[in-house]
Amino acid sequence: MSNALLNEETLQMDSPIEEPKGFRARRDRLPSSEEFITIRGVARVTRLLFALLLIGGFIGWAITEVSPVNVSLPGWYIPAVLAGLVLCFASYLKPSFARILAPIYAVVEGLLLGSITKLYEYSFDGIALQAALLTVGVFGTMLWLYSTRIVKVTGKMRRFIFGATFAIMGVYLFQILMHLVGVNFQVPFLHDSGPFGILISLVIVGIASMHYLLDFDLIEKAVEAKAPKEVEWLAGFGLLLTTIWVYLEILRLLAKIRSND
Repeated sequence: MSNALLNEETLQMDSPIEEPKGFRARRDRLPSSEEFITIRGVARVTRLLFALLLIGGFIGWAITEVSPVNVSLPGWYIPAVLAGLVLCFASYLKPSFARILAPIYAVVEGLLLGSITKLYEYSFDGIALQAALLTVGVFGTMLWLYSTRIVKVTGKMRRFIFGATFAIMGVYLFQILMHLVGVNFQVPFLHDSGPFGILISLVIVGIASMHYLLDFDLIEKAVEAKAPKEVEWLAGFGLLLTTIWVYLEILRLLAKIRSND
């Protein structure tokens, strides 16, 4: 009896096992890790966007003419700013378009950054390198604070950052609108190089830098939730936006400090 059972079991083990109907189809439909957001994917997208930003920056620097009698932004500055805002809002309203719009935005903003940086560099020698190094330092510091959990992103912190950001952006947009209608209006102390003006710039740099924490938190939560692959472009776009803002505010802050020398 036992020998008969053994032989039957042996035969069953040696015979090929047939998968139940539908199992193979379900197995083939299982999503692979390549369909989800990954840290490596975000890093790859971010590197591409920053490469496009640098290319645009070199072009913007090259086409901007600066002389003792012409130290002003080019005529395409305002249209480029408005185009950047449209691309930015469109990407966040329709995240699936970020794969297309983010690279375009990187090039457009690169043109602006190159032009703006050349104007500052003409007035303050070496300020571009200083601003770039400080921006890298801010990024590294915020990444360390987040990774070590010294600073944790909470709902209260998120609301504070967004509230302060909307207030700052509201002031900037108001100034742009005043410029478009031909009104020369300057918000008091915002562009002042005195102690209070420098303090305002320091606060704005701090608010802009805190967006790195929100970016890191978004990436970490998206990876844990196995968000779609397209979110990598949105995450890379967020890091690009934060870096551009931090760089510009540091550039402005350094210009205020050095104008007092």
